Amino acid sequence: MPGAIGVSIAVSGALAEQSLYGGYLVLTRQSDGQVFRVPYAGFKGDYQAIAAIGATFPQISKETALNTFSLAAPAEVRTLASRDEIPNVRLHFDHQVRRLELRVVDATTGLPLHDVFSNVYEQN
Repeated sequence: MPGAIGVSIAVSGALAEQSLYGGYLVLTRQSDGQVFRVPYAGFKGDYQAIAAIGATFPQISKETALNTFSLAAPAEVRTLASRDEIPNVRLHFDHQVRRLELRVVDATTGLPLHDVFSNVYEQN
């Protein structure tokens, strides 16, 4: 009759925070020597505490040459020259996100420019 097996996996103290670890549990059946491998994986640290976007992003940049961008200074207020000019937004994700929305807001009030049509980019 099959029985339960208790397994404990201890994470090495030498492993850095936010590291992934994993391996296989290897079980050998005594009756015929057949080997079974069960993979496992884990994360050291508080997975829910990871911020998706770091403090230095998002950033507004401008294209200075073909596929070459320079960052606007943090305090720089940039006025678009025309409706056809498109600002470039640089992002770096430290963690995956389920949904991304880029919204245009009034720089003074922080409110969306339009109740419905302020999102310029949306992706699930």
